[in-house]
Amino acid sequence: MAKKIIFILLLLTMLASLGHAASRTDALLAINQSQNDMKEMMGAGFSANSVNDTIGAMRQALERADFAEMLRQNATGSLAEQARKALEGLNYEGFTYDSVVAYGNQTAVRKQKAFDLYDSIRALEIRIDNTFGLNLSDATVLIGQAKEEFQKEHYDQAQQYLTSANTILETKKAEATTLSAMVESGRSFIEKYWQGLLGLIILIIVLSWFGREKYNRRNLKKKIRRMKAEKITLNHLMKETQRDRFETGKLSAPIYEIRMDKYNKRINDIDQKLPVLEVMLKGKKLKKKNYNKN
Repeated sequence: MAKKIIFILLLLTMLASLGHAASRTDALLAINQSQNDMKEMMGAGFSANSVNDTIGAMRQALERADFAEMLRQNATGSLAEQARKALEGLNYEGFTYDSVVAYGNQTAVRKQKAFDLYDSIRALEIRIDNTFGLNLSDATVLIGQAKEEFQKEHYDQAQQYLTSANTILETKKAEATTLSAMVESGRSFIEKYWQGLLGLIILIIVLSWFGREKYNRRNLKKKIRRMKAEKITLNHLMKETQRDRFETGKLSAPIYEIRMDKYNKRINDIDQKLPVLEVMLKGKKLKKKNYNKN
């Protein structure tokens, strides 16, 4: 909070300075403040290369403004001669102390941006650490990338990574809230209508059982009909085979024996299975009748 107040005061100073030309004292104060900003950033563990470069540019701008001021005042002496040589061929009217102050305003803004961004990164880390039950690995990776860009003084890129990480966190939390609400609604519904749901489940089980019984009975009837039809067909084939052997002589004795043996085996198999299936069918019919009586 204190840092933001100082930043606001600096902005007010900047706005006030727009109304009049800066003096050499203003320029020196700006350089001194920028040096303090750099020390504060380095003391917090931040990289301050860009601020240091800006301070170098401020000193150069101060020197140009000093030389220009000498020429504007038609000063004489060795320093004035040095100023003429340094600014020879240049439009020195534009070299004022205002440019030094403008550089100082840039360092103030950059310092404040660094501290605000650092606080935002740390705040998001704390929020993620205090959020349980969610997979926030993607957000954690983005925060790591934001830290790397922050140390490189790429504040805009760091802010983009931070914004993306925050979006992931908010999205995950919203999804979890929606899911929790759905679960809670489902539980409330079950608690309110559990008797009806239980009755519905029992009804479904009973209907499924009767449906299965009906399906099995229908299949059993089909199987019995198929076996009876097959037995009739086999008897017909046996008669044809006997006719082809004994009346027309189309079949040799070995082939006749093979076919008759095959037909007899299948008929015997049907005669053994058919009574069992018919008993099973009667049992199912009996169960159905008893149930209907009850």
